[in-house]
Amino acid sequence: MAATCGYMAKQSLISRLNPFKWAQRSIISSIGPAKDWSNWKHLFLPYQAADVPVGEKTAQSVPAYFRALNVVSEQIASLPWSVHKQIEGGIEEYPTHPLYKLLKFRPSPLYNTFEFRETLTRQVMLRGEAFVHIHRNQAGSVRELEILPKATDFFQGKNGLYYWKFDDRTLLSEEVLHFKAYSLDGIRGISPLALLSDSIGLGMLQIKHGANHFANGTTSSGLLVPDAPMKPEQVDQALNYWDRFNSGPTRSGRAGIMPFGLKYQALASSLKDSQYVEGRHLTTEDVANITGVPIDLLNSGDKTSTYASAEQRMRQFVLFTLRTWCKRFEEEMNSKLFPAREMGRTFVKFNLDGLLRGDTEARSTYYNTLLQNGVLTRNEVRELEGRNPMPGGDSLMVPLNMQDVNNTSNEQEGNGEEDV
Repeated sequence: MAATCGYMAKQSLISRLNPFKWAQRSIISSIGPAKDWSNWKHLFLPYQAADVPVGEKTAQSVPAYFRALNVVSEQIASLPWSVHKQIEGGIEEYPTHPLYKLLKFRPSPLYNTFEFRETLTRQVMLRGEAFVHIHRNQAGSVRELEILPKATDFFQGKNGLYYWKFDDRTLLSEEVLHFKAYSLDGIRGISPLALLSDSIGLGMLQIKHGANHFANGTTSSGLLVPDAPMKPEQVDQALNYWDRFNSGPTRSGRAGIMPFGLKYQALASSLKDSQYVEGRHLTTEDVANITGVPIDLLNSGDKTSTYASAEQRMRQFVLFTLRTWCKRFEEEMNSKLFPAREMGRTFVKFNLDGLLRGDTEARSTYYNTLLQNGVLTRNEVRELEGRNPMPGGDSLMVPLNMQDVNNTSNEQEGNGEEDV
C-alpha cells in the first residue's frame, strides 16, 4: 500500500512538472500557449525550416546571396560570345551566319543579349532551371529566342517524341533550350533553394533578428514578473504599458518606467553575446560555397588575404565557376540551334581569355614569350588587347633577332645552296 501511494505521488509530481501537460491544461485558460501559440511554440518545439519561407524573392533578401546572383549573372552576360566555324587549321567567327546577329545583339525584340543571358543565369541559380522557346522561320532558321516561365510538365507523347508543357503552350523538346545547374535524372533541374533552404533560411532569420532588435530600441526580450497573481486583463494592460513606455526605436537611449508591482527579468542575450556579426559572416561563407563566388567578391573577404591570394581566387572563380556556366550554355545551344549538317562544324563559343589575362606585368611577360617563340603574331596580341591591327603585324617572329620567319627561312635556304 505504501509503495502504491509513493508511486502515485511520484507520478503526480512528474505530471505537475511536465511542460507539455501544463500547455495542454492551458487550453482552457485565457493566458499561456493557448492564447497565442505562435509566441510559445518555440519553447517546446524544435526549429523547422518550414517556418522560414525560402523562395525566389525572399532568398534575395540575404545580401550575400543577392550579391552572388549579381556577380555570376552579370559576368556571364558581359562575356564575349559569338558564332564560330571550323576552318583549316583552326576556328574563326562566322558573321554571315543567321544566328550571329541574333546572339551578338538581340535574341528577342524584348531584350538584348546582356539581359537575355543575365536573366537565364539568375533563373537557373534561383529555380534550378530556365527555358527558352526557339522560334524558327519557314526556312528553319532561328528568328527569336523567347524566355519562358518554368515548365509544368515533361512527358512523352504517343508518337514517341518528348514534350515540355507550359501554362500557355506545349512544345517539342527540340524547340526548347533547357538550362539546368543541378539534376538527379538529367531531365529536371533542382532549385538550390530547395536543397539548401536551412542555410539560406538561417541568413534570413539573422536579418530578421537584427531588425527586430533595433526596432525594439535594442531592448532585450524578457519577462515581467508580478508580485501577486494577475487577471488576464491586468496582464494585457501591463504589457501594453511596457510596450508604450519602454519599447521601440524612439525609446532607445531614453529612461523607461516599470509598471507598479512588476519586476523585469531578461531572457534574451545581446547581439554581441549571440555572436550576431560572426553568424552573419558565416552565412556569407555558406553563400560563397553554394554559388562558387569567392568571398572577396561578396565584400566580406579575409582581412589577412593578400593581393596575390585574391588574384588567385579570381582565377579559380573563372576556371571553376564561370567556365562551367559557359559550358552549360554552349552545350545546350550547340545541340539544338544548328541543323544536323552544321552540327560540330558551327558552334556558339564564349571567350574567357579577357578574364584570364591577369595584371599588366603578367600579360606583358606572357605575350613576350609567345611572340619570341613564334606562337602568336603581333596583330594577334593586339587583338587580345582589344587594339586594331597594324601593317606588317601578321608575320610570326623567331628568337634570333625578331625578324620575319619567312625571311629567315629564305636566308637559311640561300646559305645552304652556297655551301653546296
